[in-house]
Amino acid sequence: MSKKFKIFFFPLLFTASVFAQQKIILNTEYIQKQLPFFLTQNIPVPQPKVALALSGGGARGIAQIGVLKALEEKKIPVAFIVGTSMGSIIGGLYAAGYSVKTLDSIARTADWNYLLSGDAKTNRRDLFVDQKISEDKAVLTLRLKGLKPIIPTSVNDGQRLSNYLNLLSFQAPVKVKNNFDDLEIQFRAVCTNLETGEAVVIRSGSLSQAMRASSSVSFLLSPVKMDTLTLVDGGLVANIPVKIAKQFRPDVLIAVNTTGDLHPKEDLEMPWIVADQLVSIPMKLLNEEQLRSADFVITPNLNGVGSTDYRRVDSLITLGYESTKPLLESIERKLQASYNKSIHQKEIFFKNVRISKDSELGKKFLEDIEKEDSLSSGDILNYLYRRNNKGEYNSLWAEIDTSNNKTEITFGGDKVKTVETIQYQGITLLPLDTVKTIVKKLEDQPFSGMKTVSVIKEILELYRIAGYSLAELDSVSFNKSSQHLSLFFSEGIVSEIKIKGNSYTNPTIISREFPIREGEVFESERIQQGLTNLRSTGLFENVYVQIEKDGDKKILTLIVEEKISNTARIGFKLDNENKPQFWFDVRDANILGTATELGLLVYLSAR
Repeated sequence: MSKKFKIFFFPLLFTASVFAQQKIILNTEYIQKQLPFFLTQNIPVPQPKVALALSGGGARGIAQIGVLKALEEKKIPVAFIVGTSMGSIIGGLYAAGYSVKTLDSIARTADWNYLLSGDAKTNRRDLFVDQKISEDKAVLTLRLKGLKPIIPTSVNDGQRLSNYLNLLSFQAPVKVKNNFDDLEIQFRAVCTNLETGEAVVIRSGSLSQAMRASSSVSFLLSPVKMDTLTLVDGGLVANIPVKIAKQFRPDVLIAVNTTGDLHPKEDLEMPWIVADQLVSIPMKLLNEEQLRSADFVITPNLNGVGSTDYRRVDSLITLGYESTKPLLESIERKLQASYNKSIHQKEIFFKNVRISKDSELGKKFLEDIEKEDSLSSGDILNYLYRRNNKGEYNSLWAEIDTSNNKTEITFGGDKVKTVETIQYQGITLLPLDTVKTIVKKLEDQPFSGMKTVSVIKEILELYRIAGYSLAELDSVSFNKSSQHLSLFFSEGIVSEIKIKGNSYTNPTIISREFPIREGEVFESERIQQGLTNLRSTGLFENVYVQIEKDGDKKILTLIVEEKISNTARIGFKLDNENKPQFWFDVRDANILGTATELGLLVYLSAR
């Protein structure tokens, strides 16, 4: 959360009694914004804050990447993001430091149909031999609670998507420390409480789990259990989460609407289409109510694009980009109006102005203004803030002497110390020459939290490309006296492995399927293999990997949600030699928590 503090006093008016002179001092005022990696940056108080409300829409939601691209090109700063369903995935990854270019690449290369397919079966290549035999024979498989069959709540258990979001979260440049305010952009994911029907706004915990819960589309993906809550798609209560985004109290709120239209009359023949329409009608009414609260609504022209049409990723991103461009000027005008309103409050006007040329600031001011004889306090403050748009000063001020019917203005400023020397430690897995080239960008430049964050992200990206997902910056410090910058990295050694959620399964069974051991470096490929292995056992509904820090230790926690292990399978076979054959297979796939199967197989045939 941004912490407000005053560098100097806001336009302060005081009178000096000596020689009956009147002096006015105008100072810049800043908010100290918390950045990733323990850094901060001074943000001008008048700078407007922008919030994005990103909607659901399935494949249509990918157009939101194009929206982000257009906003970025115009340098419209986004302070807050609230996302629902696909909007939570796009927004969550962007908030975690993924660039628009990387999001574009992820959207194009991801096999969305595989991740979200109604076919919930594990990939045949990942099954053990005996599992392949059982799967090949079975026409119908049901889990049993005692003798009672359990009807699945969805056609996809969502484990593929969970694994994928897990890996993307680990590969993100910025990690969650305490809550989602720690990310590069403050973020919230919107879900629906399946028990009460109320909106649940997730602001802390596992980022991947929050994105997965917000995307749990009814009937398609299984609900997600978080603490005592059972969560599903946030689109049921806030598919365009404008009112939730308003809780940040932004100056400008932009809603991105990629939701689908209602089905036309000619399509309302199949029962499942009618069922979908019944759900969509109240959602549409809620959407219209939400959109009325936004300052701007960006609605990409997605006619003919369905929520499951992932074949057109390229055109979707382009459509999002093109739909945003016509609104950019209006958004900029709104931001400028908000800024002007702030700096022109309680405005004072000055005539017969003379600018002191004793400082470089005074000379620059004379170059910037068109006329010198008449100025306002807002004009002067505007100059001070613009002069410091690169963060070269801690603060700037103007001392205005209004005695003797004349106005003399003297400018002053407290300059930020430059970075003269840089030390970086803990890097052993990257080419040091490459790291040196990246770090050199900060040398002989005023120390800037934002620029330092950018350099750190660039180094971490090298780690991510090499597969070291847990490598991170441990600490950063800048000594103003010596003008020395120190960066300390750790490369992601797992100190301890914990397992949670296994009320029945032996922890040894879980750890043997997970290839990383204590004392080894955390590598994304091995994590991916471990998640695939655990999914292939068929013992778990969901598996999440969570990293916790305890001092210098990095603790890897595997959080599992166990399936009911009793199953009943029914098979049918018909060939030229044999009459029809039926078989029934009842078994427990996790006897005594050992992942050992025990069951009864019965064949029925007229032959």
